[in-house]
Amino acid sequence: MEVELLIALVMLAAMLFALMGQNRQKQKKALIPTTTTKWKIKGGKEKWVDVKTQASFPANAVAALGHPLELPNGATTTQYIGLLLIRGKAIIGRCWKWNNQPAVASTFAIDGKEVNTVGQHHFQVLTIDQTAHGYVYKWKRMSKLRTPGYDWLPIHEENIAPCVVVEEGAHKLGMADVKGFTAVLAWSGAIVNFAPPVTDDFLVLCRRADSDNKDIEPFTPPDAAPPALPSCDAPRRPGPSRRIHQVEWSQVDSSQVETSDEEKT
Repeated sequence: MEVELLIALVMLAAMLFALMGQNRQKQKKALIPTTTTKWKIKGGKEKWVDVKTQASFPANAVAALGHPLELPNGATTTQYIGLLLIRGKAIIGRCWKWNNQPAVASTFAIDGKEVNTVGQHHFQVLTIDQTAHGYVYKWKRMSKLRTPGYDWLPIHEENIAPCVVVEEGAHKLGMADVKGFTAVLAWSGAIVNFAPPVTDDFLVLCRRADSDNKDIEPFTPPDAAPPALPSCDAPRRPGPSRRIHQVEWSQVDSSQVETSDEEKT
């Protein structure tokens, strides 16, 4: 009788270990980035296009501030918004055209290191349909996001949003934690972390619902004549509802950075 009981206990333990092993395998698979991962932002239909390094660059990709950004050495570069999923966490980084060809390369801040994704990962690039109606998009200073009831909402996944770091007159695309108001930048092989009040003037991509139309507001440098807003031939949607509008991002030809605290928000 004791031998039979011992055998039964051994068999039960073996079954439990087998089930635990299967659960661990499922958990590992859930953490691996896949080419079918799609990210949706609440209240809209923003589209993250899945790509792989050196694949064709996606049409209508969103460039930080909508134009080439100035670097500390005086050069300029167009930095596009990319997204990577690592161990269940969203990481926003920058993408660019590979060797000035219609192919994509990218870099992200992963585990305290700058990681270039060449030949390693699938990732996603943010695109916008500029003809859609229902929202106004604008790059807003991070300090504004602390204002109670502020109606400009960051484009985010979890707490992470695209953020342009303003440092020594240069602009570099990184990511911001819009709850902690911190920012992380991966640049030249190094990771730089920023905290308030340094991050107050960093720029976060935001949107505000508009029931009548959707414009990408232009960036207006100080002392420069404001450029004309991009035309939009798509008909306006009827009715006052703000929930019927679908937004699928396309090229941001021009975006505006706040230039004063007195502007209308």
